[in-house]
Amino acid sequence: MPVKYQQGVGLLEVLVALLLLVIGVLGFVGLQLRAVEATSEGFNRIQAMNIARDLAEKIRINNSAITEYQTQLANNANNANNANNGNNGNNGNNGNNGNNGNNGNNGNNG
Repeated sequence: MPVKYQQGVGLLEVLVALLLLVIGVLGFVGLQLRAVEATSEGFNRIQAMNIARDLAEKIRINNSAITEYQTQLANNANNANNANNGNNGNNGNNGNNGNNGNNGNNGNNG
């Protein structure tokens, strides 16, 4: 008769094992999401450093165009802020603002 009381115990063990597996998988998914966020933040910081370094080099080369550089910096900051707020429509403008041909020409003319 003890065997009769054991019916269904195997199924219960499988369900508990599946529950533990699901908890582990959810932990890994959460970890992956945090890793993606950290990667995105790191990319944004590197991009900001590159923009600042480029602007500092342009200012050092052509100090007379400081007003134009301030405008460019404000535009880049606004575009970055819009992109951070999820306004993806402005992301296409970031490449155009970062590649202003006028700044390169001013550096050559100054």
